[in-house]
Amino acid sequence: MIAFRPSAAVTAWLLVGLFHGTSFGQAITGSISGTVEDPSGAAVPSAKVTLIDTETRVERTTTLNDHGDFVFNSVPPGEYTIKVEASGFKAFLIPSINLTASEKLPLPKTVLQVGATQETVIVKADAAVVQTASAERSSVINSSQMDDLMINGRTALSVVALVPGVVANGANYNVSGLRLGQINITSDGINIVEAGSEFQTNTTVAMDAVAEVKVLTSNYQAEFGRKAGGSVQMVTKSGARDFHGQFSYYKRNEEFDANTWGNNRVGIGKSKDRLNLYTFNIGGPVFIPRLFNKQKQKLFFFWNEEFRPASGVSPLFQSTVPTALERAGDFSQSTIKPIDPTTGSPFPGNQIPLSAIDPNGQALLRYLPQPNFSNTAVSKGTYNYVN
Repeated sequence: MIAFRPSAAVTAWLLVGLFHGTSFGQAITGSISGTVEDPSGAAVPSAKVTLIDTETRVERTTTLNDHGDFVFNSVPPGEYTIKVEASGFKAFLIPSINLTASEKLPLPKTVLQVGATQETVIVKADAAVVQTASAERSSVINSSQMDDLMINGRTALSVVALVPGVVANGANYNVSGLRLGQINITSDGINIVEAGSEFQTNTTVAMDAVAEVKVLTSNYQAEFGRKAGGSVQMVTKSGARDFHGQFSYYKRNEEFDANTWGNNRVGIGKSKDRLNLYTFNIGGPVFIPRLFNKQKQKLFFFWNEEFRPASGVSPLFQSTVPTALERAGDFSQSTIKPIDPTTGSPFPGNQIPLSAIDPNGQALLRYLPQPNFSNTAVSKGTYNYVN
C-alpha cells in the first residue's frame, strides 16, 4: 500500500480514487469545535484559534463568531493541539486532542485568563469529553493497541470482534444483534466491500498500515446508512515531518500449537498451519532542500508492503474406502450385498468371482487410499479412513 497525503484536508482518497473511480465514498474527516470566553463569561471575538497537527506541524487558524464559538471542519483523524490567543490575555494551549474518523468533537469551554500574551496556560488533563454533537455509538482501536494485540493472521479486520456489541461468526460479524452481512467497510472513506457480496472485501489492508479502526455500531448518521448492521472505518497511516520506518516478521507454525481434540480422537498428528509474515514500511515528508516543501509541511508519503507466504491443510476428513477384501471381490464381511447382473440375485457368499471383475475397475481402485482407521467404537462404523 502507498499513500501520498497533502497537508490538512486532502487524504489518501486521491490515490484510492484513481483505482476505485466508481466507488461511493464516505467522509473520514471530522470536526473540532469549542467556545472561548473571558473570566466574566463574555465572548472574545478578537481571539485567534490555531489548530496544529502534532505529527506534521501543519497549522490552520480561525476566528470566533459573536458568541465566542469556533469550529474546524474537514479535519483528518489524528492528534492535534489547540492554541487560543487574544490581546490582553494569556495564551491558552490544549495539547493531545485525539480526533477519530468522522468524529464531531466538542471541546470543554475555554476561559482565558487576563495577562500578557507571552504567558501560556497549558491544559495537561481535563474531564472526559461528553459527545453532544451526535448520538452515535462507536469504538476505536488505534495503531498502538493493534501493535500490542496478538491477532491470529494479522489482518486489520480481525480487531472488529473486540468491539462491545460485535460477535464474530467465522469471517463475518453480527453487530448489535443484526443479521450477518449487514456491515459496511471503508478504507480512507472508500467502500471496499465487493459488489454483490455481503461482506467480502476487494482489497486487503495490512495491520501495520492502519492508524485506526473505528466501528460505528448504532445511531450513526445518515451518511453511513448504506447497511443497517454497523460501519467499519479503517484509516491508513500518513507520513510525518520526520522519517520513520519499520520492519517486522511474524511466524505461525503448527510446532507451536497443541493438537486439536478431533485429531487426537482419531490418532492424527497436528495439521500443517504455517504463516510467515514479512512487512516493512517507511513514511516521511516529500521535499527538495531549498526548492520544494522546505518547511516539510505540505506533502507527506507512507509506503507499506507485506509478504505473507502461507501453507496449510484442509480440515479433518472422514470417509469410507474399500477394504482389501472388498477390492478382491470378497464382501462376506461387509453389509454390502453385490448383485450378479446375469441373475439379478446376490452372489453366493457375497463373493464376486474374479472372472466377473473388470480389470479396469481394479486399476482404478489403486488410486483410492487404503483404510487407516479401525476403531469402530469411535467411528460407529460410519467411516474407516481419516486424513
